[in-house]
Amino acid sequence: MISFYTVREKGTEAEGVLVVANNIEDAKRTAHKFYMKTLLFTKKPVELEVTGQFSKIISKESLKPYVPKMMNASYYESNGVEIINGKEFYTTFLNRLGIDWSKRITFQVMPEFLLYVKSSNSVFFVIDNQNKTADVFYSLLQSCAFLKSQCMKIFDGTGIKCEVVFISKKRLRCKIDRDAVLYAESMGCHCYTECIPLSVLL
Repeated sequence: MISFYTVREKGTEAEGVLVVANNIEDAKRTAHKFYMKTLLFTKKPVELEVTGQFSKIISKESLKPYVPKMMNASYYESNGVEIINGKEFYTTFLNRLGIDWSKRITFQVMPEFLLYVKSSNSVFFVIDNQNKTADVFYSLLQSCAFLKSQCMKIFDGTGIKCEVVFISKKRLRCKIDRDAVLYAESMGCHCYTECIPLSVLL
């Protein structure tokens, strides 16, 4: 039995949908089916107020994922996950670490955003397919080995681990797309549909 509740985080205006299932795997599978954008999670427990219940799912658009204080950098920093905008990666984040990217790579490789997880000293270099055509995303998948090598060059000698993550807005069904994903994964990159699983970040 899987139930859906509309919820609000107490003390804020953050609202969304809570998925309740008999086991966590059922909840994850159901949640992933309806999450329409890239999600971030934290370990910090939050107090939720149940405001209603869905008796049935009318459409995917009627469901919003529950993410406390979505994209609030200070909130995530306090929980060990920092969000870095792609454009700020070279101008702010690397400067803070004392890294001169121009001495390590010849040109900037621009992700949509990065996640820096302090607890594991890891950077997730995220390529999002939300606003890209299938052809563009396919080309990026084919270049995954190059993207990972550039990312590793940037952080070489710093002790920071770098992962390249591709997010697809829908499941890749045609054979050529599946082959591209398998190639990317064989090169040590990660490919996910619609969201990054909790286990990857934490």
